[in-house]
Amino acid sequence: MKTITTVAVAAGLAAALFGAPALAGEIEVHHPWARASAGPARAGAAFMGIHNNGAGADRLVAVSADVSKTVELHTHIKDGDVMMMRQVEGGIPVPAEGVVHLEPGGYHVMFMGLGAPLKEGDTFPLTLTFEKGGTMTVEVEVKGAGAMGPMHGPDHKHGDHHGHHMPGGKKN
Repeated sequence: MKTITTVAVAAGLAAALFGAPALAGEIEVHHPWARASAGPARAGAAFMGIHNNGAGADRLVAVSADVSKTVELHTHIKDGDVMMMRQVEGGIPVPAEGVVHLEPGGYHVMFMGLGAPLKEGDTFPLTLTFEKGGTMTVEVEVKGAGAMGPMHGPDHKHGDHHGHHMPGGKKN
């Protein structure tokens, strides 16, 4: 029994040290990150890759964090020549055996009424709730104010962060 416990502790430590994805059911979350606050900004955003390894589609339906008064799922939409942010009603679809990327200019987690500026190098917990996969908490790393994505990790493939994969394998 002692050997099994030691192996489990070692595996957990290795996952923490090497940035293993967070898991909820068949859902994996990779590289959760946020931009540092610019000046006195009272809003911020978090981004990540969400991979569904299951045969059935799922949906990210809720988010929560203690860093701000309000936390919502948002996207950017184009209205004529103007890009605007809008809250996503009904959640963000995560296709079966597919991936969706929350990234600048697309889907993202929006923090409004920040309690304090997000500072580069800090981390904070973010709780994600999936319709089928359940709830998980991930540690969000705060990158520089102008960051466009996480550092390239061992599971990063060139082009992974371009576009949102939608049900049916389509990108938008």
